[in-house]
Amino acid sequence: MFAIGGSIRDPKLKYFKQIKVRTVEYRYDADNVIVCQLSQPYNFLGFQFLDFGCEADHLRQEVEADAGRAKYEQACELRQRGMTLDQIAAKLGYSNKGGVSKLLKRFDEVSQVSTGNQPETESDI
Repeated sequence: MFAIGGSIRDPKLKYFKQIKVRTVEYRYDADNVIVCQLSQPYNFLGFQFLDFGCEADHLRQEVEADAGRAKYEQACELRQRGMTLDQIAAKLGYSNKGGVSKLLKRFDEVSQVSTGNQPETESDI
């Protein structure tokens, strides 16, 4: 069984990943995906093989996580300087303080889970 994923590099790029194997060798995992390009020669839409690659090169999650982490660190630094959420939102390009509040909360929850420092009661949240 294969899955077809879209690439963040180009909307026409697709990659194939083997997700289930029964009787053959498991060859096309996340480190060895088949990269193809959608093409339409002679009015027939199909895939043109380009190369083999790594699934991580085609995923948006890592790019967004890196950008989110950088904005989180900037927001934390500005918060420590005493800036309000509205001021931080204006500085980082958010439309309102709600976006900054969500950013800070999301990354604080992630760091609590990774360090094992979860709040014990609802009042700690």
